[in-house]
Amino acid sequence: MTGEPTPPRQPPPPRRLTETRRVEHVRSDGNTTPILVSVGYSVDDPLTPIEVFYAEGFRSGADLEFLTQDACVLVSLLLQHGVPPKRIAASMATRETHDGQHVPGSLAGTIAAELTHPPAWVEEITTDPDA
Repeated sequence: MTGEPTPPRQPPPPRRLTETRRVEHVRSDGNTTPILVSVGYSVDDPLTPIEVFYAEGFRSGADLEFLTQDACVLVSLLLQHGVPPKRIAASMATRETHDGQHVPGSLAGTIAAELTHPPAWVEEITTDPDA
């Protein structure tokens, strides 16, 4: 194999911050599919995602449930090998909607794009208590 060596995997700590989010994937027909994902953050770096898990949204045992679970595992492995969320999201396929917007082309891309948004607690961390 050629190319850059893969950085070693940084497994998540046993305890971590987690935020469950509702994500809406825009399908090719223009309709949306809502799912829930849980994003894990390190206690040492509470603004950087280190893993993502599928929580719910598809019928249990359905192909789409397994596909989404696998996409979350792959995205989590990339995060744990040091690939930033923006790079993951930028590497995914996009498509143009009827109104000219570019949206992720797959559920994996939608999940990756979601990880570029900060957690809800960002304001608590970034607000200066002495201000």
